[in-house]
Amino acid sequence: MMRALLYSAALILLCATAPTSAQSDPAAREQAAARAEAQARVRSLESQISRINAEQQSVYQQFQMVQEMRRNEWQETNAPQVFTPPSTPPNYDDVQRDKQARDQRLQSYTNQMNQLYARYRELDQQKQQLLEELDSVRAQ
Repeated sequence: MMRALLYSAALILLCATAPTSAQSDPAAREQAAARAEAQARVRSLESQISRINAEQQSVYQQFQMVQEMRRNEWQETNAPQVFTPPSTPPNYDDVQRDKQARDQRLQSYTNQMNQLYARYRELDQQKQQLLEELDSVRAQ
């Protein structure tokens, strides 16, 4: 009976002192702080990657819309047309003005597509850097 009481007392004493020794151990606190900091960094990186993915998707959708508008404009310009003589011949200046306006729209669409493509690539580079950093933080 006395032996059981001593074991119980030793067990209680051991359990009571174990958390305080772990809490007072500076190395354990530093490790816990480092883990918490790494987890916070991982969450931050994942959040940034998610934001970039969303922006990339938006840029890609814009690119597709502009590409389709350009394709439609190009088809209207180069589509074979059935010739039906107008009741009055078109004014040369009006025809030239319309042609210039179409050419400007095509050039504008091309410029927009180039800008959107460049932005998409820029975002992809940023995402790759963040993914590499995320891998290194997770490897630690």
